[in-house]
Amino acid sequence: MREWRKIPEHIRKLLLASAFCHNCGTTEFAPGYTLRMCHGRVLVEGCCTECGAEVARLCD
Repeated sequence: MREWRKIPEHIRKLLLASAFCHNCGTTEFAPGYTLRMCHGRVLVEGCCTECGAEVARLCD
């Protein structure tokens, strides 16, 4: 969570709005996503706002 907070808020919003859903093509996380560290980077995992499929984004 510390690493996520280091990212400016406007950039965090862009990252959350740019996860591609392989099922329907939507590019936004639904509320309730989770954050964890993966190889020194923040991994955002959650569901698509449109179809509910699992989506993830690794933030550099």
